Amino acid sequence: MVLHRYLPYLAQGIRHGMQDIGACSTVELQKQLDDGRLRFELRSAAAQREGGVHGLHSFERKLFA
Repeated sequence: MVLHRYLPYLAQGIRHGMQDIGACSTVELQKQLDDGRLRFELRSAAAQREGGVHGLHSFERKLFA
């Protein structure tokens, strides 16, 4: 089943994202949100595409390895 292969990849991505913003736990994440240290930004699909990789000779996108 594809979902079983995808979940560890998703969990690791969440861990890395939390580490990048300095949150060790979901409790710390909530504290940052409550005191204004953490904010979110809405981006359209077009803006996300525009923010992708530019100007590389070759680039291979892997879904979940």
